[in-house]
Amino acid sequence: MTARQPDPEKARGPTLAGRERGTATASFVIVFPLFVFMFMALVQWGLYFHAQSQVAAAAQDGARATQGVDGSPEDGQAVAESLLEEATGSGLLRDVTVEITRGDGLVRAQVDADVRALVPLPGFEVHVSSVSEGIAEEFVPENERQ
Repeated sequence: MTARQPDPEKARGPTLAGRERGTATASFVIVFPLFVFMFMALVQWGLYFHAQSQVAAAAQDGARATQGVDGSPEDGQAVAESLLEEATGSGLLRDVTVEITRGDGLVRAQVDADVRALVPLPGFEVHVSSVSEGIAEEFVPENERQ
């Protein structure tokens, strides 16, 4: 009878594949939330810049509507609010305030709003604001011109 030689694979212990069993799952559990957080931050960043452009456009158009000879702050307010109607209706903007003044030959339109947060965290609020100013047009009769 011949003696059997021990199997060299069994003599060394568990293989490399056996020792690393489950590492893919552990890595996924650690890395996946980081990817989700980065994706949510990217989307929040996009929402912020979209909201900022909406607010800036509303302030500019509101001021422009008020600057005309026949323009009034109420006209500018109506124009700005109509531009922001879709953004507030969709929930992108909350607590929107539009303030338009005309006096001393100047027009000033200021729009402020809070942007919707994807993940409502305590103390995390995104605020956008825009101001547009310009000279108010005034009619001067020809006999009063210099």
